[in-house]
Amino acid sequence: MNFRKLDLNLLRVFDTIFTEGSTKRAAGKLGMSQPAVSNALTRLRQQLDDPLFERAGQKIAPTDRARALAPQIREALATVEKALVDKPDFDPASSRRHFTMLIPDAVEPQIMRPLLDMRAGATPNLSYRLMPLVPSNPVEQILAKEVDLAILVAPVDVPFVRSSFLFHDGASIVARAGHPRFAGRDRFTLEDMREAEFVALDENARKFVNLERETLAKGIERRFACETKSIWSILHLASATDLVAAVPTSLAQMMAPILNLVVFEPPLQVPLQNWHMAWHSDLHDDPGHIWLRRQVDRAVNGTTADERSDPVPADTFANNLP
Repeated sequence: MNFRKLDLNLLRVFDTIFTEGSTKRAAGKLGMSQPAVSNALTRLRQQLDDPLFERAGQKIAPTDRARALAPQIREALATVEKALVDKPDFDPASSRRHFTMLIPDAVEPQIMRPLLDMRAGATPNLSYRLMPLVPSNPVEQILAKEVDLAILVAPVDVPFVRSSFLFHDGASIVARAGHPRFAGRDRFTLEDMREAEFVALDENARKFVNLERETLAKGIERRFACETKSIWSILHLASATDLVAAVPTSLAQMMAPILNLVVFEPPLQVPLQNWHMAWHSDLHDDPGHIWLRRQVDRAVNGTTADERSDPVPADTFANNLP
């Protein structure tokens, strides 16, 4: 091909089709008609001598050539955009920026309390929208730039999404302080694990929790008297009934004095639950987004990653795609 004759606008069309997985959605993103997008794709196919996208049922799938080109084209476009768009420094004290985040109930108070405390003084004009992790599709929402940041239990390994380890948490068992079986106790036994009645997250949510995996792996059958989708319901029901609950350790310690709960270690070894941040690669160098990631990191760890020298867990993933 003759690079001098290549219309660079075609690369922008290619990038959007690759990201959206549809010429129709790409047309909407680009503000073009679908025939115009299809025509641009046809021209690029001819110049590159490759179909680039092929029909797969009701969708289109990129060819191997397209998969190889996509990250390089995205990087080139991002470089040009960065050179042309002057991004001012982010001043949290005066900014009126609105951040949208996907945060599970289990870690929401740890992250948001410091951010909102800061808003009451140093960042009075910042605002936040918190979206539930379930039933959303975090990766799709990140790729569509519907959310600025997602907090997830696993790193994300897909093009155009960055992720990094945030912190890890343990598991604890809680019961009301006046519980007829556990008041005055200092241990929660395997027998208790089998016989106590639990209020818990529903089965679909529990499958991501390490405690659930460990109990199933060891053949421990728990008794679930009540299942819900809200961890806050779990805590309040445990504080008001004779049901017990398994919750993240940091949340148990935070809420125990408020809800008059007693906290026990599980009677079996449970791997720590890792939490990660994930965001669109286009936001990686955005000054406001950098500030947000650092504040979330500081909220749960007391310091930011660049202030710490300790290594991160082995499963940490931060892809190098743009």
